Order: sequence, then structure tokens, then C-alpha cells
Amino acid sequence: MTKRVAIYARYSSDLQKATSIEDQIAMAERHCEREGWTVVAHYIDREVSGRHTRRPGYQDLHSAAGRREFDVVVVESIDRMTRKVRDALGAYDLLSFQGIELVSIQEGQQDFMRVLFAGFGAQLFSEKISDHTKRGMQGAARRQQTHSKAFGYRKRDSEDGPNREIDPQQAGIVTRIY
Repeated sequence: MTKRVAIYARYSSDLQKATSIEDQIAMAERHCEREGWTVVAHYIDREVSGRHTRRPGYQDLHSAAGRREFDVVVVESIDRMTRKVRDALGAYDLLSFQGIELVSIQEGQQDFMRVLFAGFGAQLFSEKISDHTKRGMQGAARRQQTHSKAFGYRKRDSEDGPNREIDPQQAGIVTRIY
């Protein structure tokens, strides 16, 4: 009997390329074709962190798993599914209870220990990125620069001093609000 597959793909922010989803799906579909499996569903989350489970595609995947709509979940890697050890193990537990396999193209067929270690690695990597981002933001603030897209301001090319200036077109709206 041919296994029914659900593919899950995710990327974190608008700073990443939207084509990441298509690339992940294409990789997963090639894997399924080699295995002789039939893809029955795609679950996708765009521009959303894997550090929490409040993601529409992720929630839909879990609901469909509860209804046994597929036999296997394929992801590029565990860090696409989650960036938390607890959530990785929770997903594995739910899928295992339903008799659904979890396959990571990069890490292989998943069992408890593989999910534990892959989830741990994903969480550490996420925490490292967070630390680097905070450091960069603090340094930018010391230089009177910001990476934000604050309404009422536009980007100003500046090596020293503020890199934002008031946007005259939006200034009237900001003044009216306040």
C-alpha cells in the first residue's frame, strides 16, 4: 500500500525569500517520489517563527494528524517544524500515537532520540540567532540607528547618526493620531 504523505514547510521572516517554501516542498516531493509515496497535503507557514506552535499551517497539520489523513509527515529538517525541544517531542508524540511516521530529509526517519537531539539543536540555533540579533540592535541603538520600519519615518543613508528621518507624507497622519 502506498503511503500518504503530508509535507510541512515554513520560513521565519520577511527577511527570507518566499521561494524557501517552494524549495522545501520541491525537495520533499522529490524525496516522496523516490520512496514511491503519494503526497496528499501541504501545510505551510510563511513569515512565522518556529519558536511557538501558534501557526495556522502547523495547527492544521496537527488537526489532520488527529483525523489520520496521512501516514507520514515529511519536513526538510526538524527545525522547519519547530525551534523548541518541547514542541518537537510533543509533535513526535502526537504523530507516533496516531501511527504516523515523521521523516526529515536532512536527518532521516525520526525516533525519540533523533527528535530530541534535532529539537535541541534547533532550539540552540534559534537562541544563538536571537542573541546575535539583540546584540546588533543594541549596537545600532548606540549608533542612533534602527532596523525597524516605524510609520512616520523613512530610511536615511547615514554612516554616523540617525538612519531615519521624518517622512513628510506620513507626518500629518502621525500628528493627527496624536
